[in-house]
Amino acid sequence: MECKCCGSCKIKKNGKSLGKQRYKCKECGKTFFDTKPKFSEELKQKAILMYLNNVGVRKTAMFIGCSRTTVTNWVKKAKEKLDKKLKKLRLIIRKRPILLSWTKYIHMFKKTKKSNRMDCLF
Repeated sequence: MECKCCGSCKIKKNGKSLGKQRYKCKECGKTFFDTKPKFSEELKQKAILMYLNNVGVRKTAMFIGCSRTTVTNWVKKAKEKLDKKLKKLRLIIRKRPILLSWTKYIHMFKKTKKSNRMDCLF
């Protein structure tokens, strides 16, 4: 089990409420219940795919059997996850050294007319 807020595995039991076990995260201090989600991840992915394929939010919600707000929240969360992954990818790409191909390397140098040696343009 992991924290629903921060994803940490450092969790301790924190009493019972309404007959359900309550847990507290040692990292962020949030309390939560260990409840099963109402909709499976597969169903959420299907709803997101329907949204991306231009099926309206209303029709998607009717097909899945949930509210329009729920479908909209799933789409927003999926967008946030995708934005985080893209941000990490951009950082990784920026940190890599730029390797030039042989053709680009040749264009960086210029042959002078007076001698046959190569001079760097920059």
